[in-house]
Amino acid sequence: MIAQDVASDSQRMREYCSRYPVDVLKIVPSHLTALLDAGGGKDVLPRRYLVTGGEALTPALMEKIIAAGAGCEIVNHYGPTERRLVRLRCGSRITTGRARPRSRSRSAVRSRIPASMFSDANLEPVPIGVAGELYIGGAGVASGYLDQPALTAERFLSDPFGDDPDARMYRTGDLVRYRLDGNVEFLGRSDDQVKIRGYRVELGEVEAVLARHDSVKNAIVLARADEGGDKRLVAYVVGHGAACDPGALRTYLKSQLPDYMVPAAIIAIPRIPLNANGKVDRQALPVPEEAVSAKEENAGPRTPTEEVIAAIWQEVLRRHGLGVEEDFFEIGGHSLLATQIASRLREQFRIPIAVRMIFEAPTIAAMARRVDQARREEQGMVPPPVTPVPRDRPLPLSFAQERLWVLDTVDRGNSAYNVSRTLRMKGQLNVEALERTLNEIVRRHESQRTTFTMLDGHPVQVIAPVLTLSLPIHDVSEMDEAKREEEALRIVSGEAARPFDLEHGPLVRAQLVRLSGEHHVLQLTMHHIVSDAWSAGIFFRE
Repeated sequence: MIAQDVASDSQRMREYCSRYPVDVLKIVPSHLTALLDAGGGKDVLPRRYLVTGGEALTPALMEKIIAAGAGCEIVNHYGPTERRLVRLRCGSRITTGRARPRSRSRSAVRSRIPASMFSDANLEPVPIGVAGELYIGGAGVASGYLDQPALTAERFLSDPFGDDPDARMYRTGDLVRYRLDGNVEFLGRSDDQVKIRGYRVELGEVEAVLARHDSVKNAIVLARADEGGDKRLVAYVVGHGAACDPGALRTYLKSQLPDYMVPAAIIAIPRIPLNANGKVDRQALPVPEEAVSAKEENAGPRTPTEEVIAAIWQEVLRRHGLGVEEDFFEIGGHSLLATQIASRLREQFRIPIAVRMIFEAPTIAAMARRVDQARREEQGMVPPPVTPVPRDRPLPLSFAQERLWVLDTVDRGNSAYNVSRTLRMKGQLNVEALERTLNEIVRRHESQRTTFTMLDGHPVQVIAPVLTLSLPIHDVSEMDEAKREEEALRIVSGEAARPFDLEHGPLVRAQLVRLSGEHHVLQLTMHHIVSDAWSAGIFFRE
């Protein structure tokens, strides 16, 4: 078994096959298509036998294999879980330079199982050229489904074509027909079962899980083909009252279902459209692209790197107008498409990019940041890491701090670099707890306990081991309501204009204005030398 991180990455897969030449490779057609589309070429193909299974082998993929210069025989493996050791084999051997086989709309395979039957709903054999459902008997048929007697009775039937009265046959649900040349042509399914990237998916099972969510009133799941013919699951949900949140539903489904059963798109609709016969009108359901375009547009690419990545995404996903914050896996992306994305990013930017990066940075914006960082690393432009500095020595000022210190030295008492912010607080306020809170934040952050002094002719930072802030209260609640706001504004304006002493500190102050019993204004004032918008945001959040 080849590890998933190698098998899903065309570059690593090529390197693996180059180091360990492979004679026989068994792979799902959609997986092989992704590797070939990502530039794997002949390097990812085996030397002798290529065995495909799990889904139909298409003529388009056959053409890709030939174009890659394959010199192997292709074996189209058909093996439902319910009946093992089944093989319908492609009769042609493909070698490099041979004439290409005549293109067909569907792949024909030759049956190697005498116990296969093609019957109509009455279990009567159908003539050559007529579509029928495939039933498989003989050795290897399973006993049934565990703890599902109704489904077992539906799918595992008594075999009327053999001599053994206890013999059973499996009803596959696959529609096929015999051709005049004796080969079997696969036509599709007779039920709602679909194959997604080689995995069997029962649409009703996904619908049942969706219906269990509290916000979902009704749900229908379809397998829709995109422009390239690849199937993907699309869920349409009707909510109870308010519209369902597709993001929350996706998170819920991921906790209940394997990845391949989670719909690529979840679309909230007001009702399920019905036709004149009372059945679901599938033609009236919006396609995912239309549903996305109806939403508020996300921001488009803003940098050259984002533009390149967006162009690659649009080509691989066959989508246009993508926003830089849209999630790759929420707009139809999956692991096989991520293989192509990684390959094209490597080719475009000439840097090593692993498939896992798409999982770690699933938006264009996040991916662009990772790509830019990787490019800087390749060019040796990465700054040294930030490491803690010992506190047992004088600490120098940053360039920005030096500038502010010089300005303060030249013009003492200037409040131009005071940074004052106010926060209205409504409701019952525990003033004592608020004061303790402010002092705990000051204890946590050294910058709030820092002052600045001269040492040997140079300014240095001095971090106080302890600093206790007081919280004075200005009570204007007894004033007329019309004058309260005016007085509060006067108080906070005066505080904002009061200068700091950079040497003696403190360089952070707090005060509280009480407008009423349940309405206060908290004011925090700091000098810009110890605070900026980022750090102030942290202070308020804490």
